This record gives sequence, structure tokens and C-alpha cells, in this order.
Amino acid sequence: MKNPIGYASNSETAKQKVNYLVTNIRPRLEGSEINQFDIAEQKYKEALEKFNSGATPTCPRCQSRMVMRSGRYGQFWGCSRFPYCKGTRNY
Repeated sequence: MKNPIGYASNSETAKQKVNYLVTNIRPRLEGSEINQFDIAEQKYKEALEKFNSGATPTCPRCQSRMVMRSGRYGQFWGCSRFPYCKGTRNY
């Protein structure tokens, strides 16, 4: 199962997305899907907290804040202005 939460650059939109998923999607899950959902939700909330606290790195290309993303090779920091800016940093 892929990360069911995804990422949003606007923190208010992100909070709304998490609340929607927790109230509408989580009740439909079964067994191990619930565990995966809870883990993804926790990681997302931690990344969102870091983003809102200003503890995230800045983009090497445009100096915007970066957000935690997941790719085929693992987690990394990506520019919050993606797709307009494609700056990344290693996690």
C-alpha cells in the first residue's frame, strides 16, 4: 500500500486532508492496512509539525521551505514549490 496521505505544500490544506482521511478512509480499512495507515499518518504529522516550526531545510535553488517526500529510493527533502522548482536534498 502506498502512502495514503500524500503531501500538500499548504499546511491548512494538509490538515484538512489528514482530517478527511482519518474520518472517512480509515474506517474502511482492514487488518494490516490500518497499521500502515497509522504509521503513514504519524510520519506525515511529524513532517507537517517540522514544516510549521521552521525546522525544515531551505531549497538550494529558490530558498523556499522543503517538505519530506517519499520516492522509489526512500525519503528525501523536496521543494514545497514543486513542480515549479525541483530542488531536493538528501534526508
